[in-house]
Amino acid sequence: MKKKYFLYDPENGFETYETKLECEKAAEESIEYYLDDFWNESVTNLVIGVITHSATKTDVERQPEDQETAEEEGWDEDCKYRCNYKMLPIET
Repeated sequence: MKKKYFLYDPENGFETYETKLECEKAAEESIEYYLDDFWNESVTNLVIGVITHSATKTDVERQPEDQETAEEEGWDEDCKYRCNYKMLPIET
């Protein structure tokens, strides 16, 4: 994951950035937007942060190539693999 910094803006949602500086600049631009004509209380809900973990596939099991075996094991024909997900630290 290259973009490890995030900005949450109640009006524009969740955005990610590669650098802290880019994230801080975007936050300042959001603040200017909120304060342009009047005091918008949503400005106090802006947050920036660092992403430390992300949902990652684990325990990946590929569907057997033999269709008969796949059917016996309960595989859906459109499903090519099964897996779990865990929150794992992001690679830096």
